[in-house]
Amino acid sequence: MLNERSSYQNISDNWERNGTDSLRTSHNKRPNILVLMVDEERYPLFMKVRKLKNGERKT
Repeated sequence: MLNERSSYQNISDNWERNGTDSLRTSHNKRPNILVLMVDEERYPLFMKVRKLKNGERKT
């Protein structure tokens, strides 16, 4: 008989049961935060690129 559950689901269940993953435990919920930083000197913002293509002055 084949196991219908994927190995990822089994690992996920083990984390929740054992409490080894602090973000998955019910008593310690934290928000997931993603911070993106861009160096404007290397990668200018899309609005500035559009202005340069239209021939507008830099501000």
